[in-house]
Amino acid sequence: MKNKPAVYEVGNFNLGLYHMKLHEVLFHNANGYIGVRYDLEEGYPPGYDVTPSQYINGFYDYARVPQSEKLYGLVEEKQTTLNIANTQTIR
Repeated sequence: MKNKPAVYEVGNFNLGLYHMKLHEVLFHNANGYIGVRYDLEEGYPPGYDVTPSQYINGFYDYARVPQSEKLYGLVEEKQTTLNIANTQTIR
């Protein structure tokens, strides 16, 4: 059997503040119904703005999008996913 090169590979897992925010977005788990955002089990350094969260599909919050002119094709409202209770920390 021949070894194929990996399609996606993370070679250096840097823990700098910029890279931690990047990995928080990249390493999420979702199945189409519920999504879990990546966060460190060990906690984060002091002063780090972390967003541990879970999202559920099918439930949306509506917000108006103000437009300077009413033109054809411009949206008047948008949908955003709801952030539900983070059950990763419930023990």
